[in-house]
Amino acid sequence: VEQQLLKTSVHVPLQKGECAACHEPHGGAVAALLKKPADGLCENCHASMMQVPETVNAHPPFADGACTTCHEVHASSHTHLQTAKTGDLCANCHSDVTDAVKTAAIVHKPVAKGECSACHDPHKSANKNLLLANAGTLCVSCHADIDKAVKSEHAHSPAAAGECLDC
Repeated sequence: VEQQLLKTSVHVPLQKGECAACHEPHGGAVAALLKKPADGLCENCHASMMQVPETVNAHPPFADGACTTCHEVHASSHTHLQTAKTGDLCANCHSDVTDAVKTAAIVHKPVAKGECSACHDPHKSANKNLLLANAGTLCVSCHADIDKAVKSEHAHSPAAAGECLDC
């Protein structure tokens, strides 16, 4: 336990020594003396975050309550208790994207840096492709020069409509 406390990201109950928040101290029916199956425990503290309205798209592992697909339960050397660096973590399931990037002539900087969550929410989003905002708003949040150009008199119509990803 002491070595886990030295990691970058430590689960709050472990930090506080509150093992009984998730574990039965004397015995139980679930492996590792858990109060219930591992992924079901997350909802005890993260219930409001785990609610997904019908109008929202959810990442399949998140929708399935499979939190441990991406998150360590006690501590991690990565932020947010992730099992790996963000780009590597996403590549575990999205190898089609990483394969395409390897042969691409031009690669979006956040993609090249493995910063998937710069544009995508790893849990849920009201936007297509789990984007943090609609494409037009999201793109101009980093590309102010493009924002100015699409507001000009001779703007490219899809870009002016905020449909940056159409092309």
